[in-house]
Order: sequence, then C-alpha cells, then structure tokens
Amino acid sequence: KEKKNNRQYPNAPPAVVELMDLNSLESVRNFAKTYTGPVDVLVNNAATLGSGELRRTGDGFEECLQVNYLSGFLLTSLLLDRVEQSAAGRIVHVSAKAHEWANISVQAMVSEKVLGPDFVSRQGMMGNLGGSYADSKLDSAMVKFLQEQVLQRIGRVVGFMQTKEDAPKTQVHVATHPALQKAGGRYYSPIYPPLVGCGKAAEDCAVSEVSDAALDVSLQEDLFKATCTVLALQDGLCARGASE
Repeated sequence: KEKKNNRQYPNAPPAVVELMDLNSLESVRNFAKTYTGPVDVLVNNAATLGSGELRRTGDGFEECLQVNYLSGFLLTSLLLDRVEQSAAGRIVHVSAKAHEWANISVQAMVSEKVLGPDFVSRQGMMGNLGGSYADSKLDSAMVKFLQEQVLQRIGRVVGFMQTKEDAPKTQVHVATHPALQKAGGRYYSPIYPPLVGCGKAAEDCAVSEVSDAALDVSLQEDLFKATCTVLALQDGLCARGASE
C-alpha cells in the first residue's frame, strides 16, 4: 500500500504514525504536547460502535461518549491555535446518520458521564446504533453553534458502512476541496444512492440535512458549556465560546 502511494504521489512526504488512545484524555493531552508539527487539516474520524453494555473509560465516561465525542472535542481545542496558523486550516468532524436516533441529556453527561437519559434501556437498539453510539454522534448539534459563534469555519461529514476504499472519500473531499474552504458549519454526505462516497467534483458531495435536535440552538449551547465543564477546559474552544 505504501509503495503504491509513493508511485502515485512521489513528492508526498512519508507518512508518520503517532499513538493516541481516545479512551484516555491524558493520552490526548500528551499527544497535543508532544506533536509539534503543523496542523493543516484536522479530521476527527475515530469512533467506536460500543458493545451495548455500559463500559466506562479510565476517566469514568461511557465509552462512546468519550471516544466518539469528548476526545475529539479536546483534541480540537488543544490544536486549535495551530490549525488557525495554517494558511488554509480546516477541521472536519465525522458524524453518522445514526445521530437522527439520538436522545441526549446534557444533565446526564455532567452528573452520570453518559449522554442518554435512558441509557440502559436503549443500549441493545440495532446493535447499539440507536443507543450510546447515536447519542455520541449527536455532537453534530454543536456544528452550527461552533461555526457561527466560535470558529467561523468548521465542517461536519458523514460516512456510514462503506468499503474501505469509498468510506474516506467524503472526508477527503471536505478536507481538501478548494470550493469548500469557507463552507463551515455544514453537514456533508455522499449523494444517495448508491453509497459510493464523494468524488473530486464539488457537486458530487451534497450538503445534507441534520436532525431537528442538532439544530436546537439552546441544546447546542448547553452541550457546549457542559462539555467544557466535564473536560475542565478554560482555553481553546471554551475560551472562544465564553467570549461570545
């Protein structure tokens, strides 16, 4: 695979792999400290479907909540200055259509470190697609708030059970296409059908609708503030939000 990429892109720098465990907030913070290079594009793509049982990380949070949402929020906040130092810095968060089935409780996130108010009863839904996985993917509720109130340039993309060749196309398209440089605060999805991902042309990747909950401004603000609270963050994204 690496040899093939070298033939196709002979001038590309070699890939460097760094370790970061999203189950550990300390690991995320350590990565942000030790990685000193530029950040032209940040794609928060890692996720876990969860097991349908209540699994907590070493930080005490439900696994999907931390891996799919909190760690990405923390990493974005810690690397924000370096993204903005890039001439064309761009941030992409990967969500999922499953966010439409979510039912989150900001109070539960703060007091119980889970996102759903009825966590136990919903964990078996569709292999957890309708449980904590869906709840964690409703972090897309923050998109409009972050774009308008904090960053002015943040994107949201979605890829759902595609092949390993097709799945990254939407993310790569949104992260690199010149036409989308200032198209922040939007939710992009491949054109359906079929699930083939976004192509090179801007018209091959469509802006899609999100759930009503994701557009709830009050929920966006409450979730943003609660996230800053549970992560004990006062700088980065949280400092920007507090100043608005």
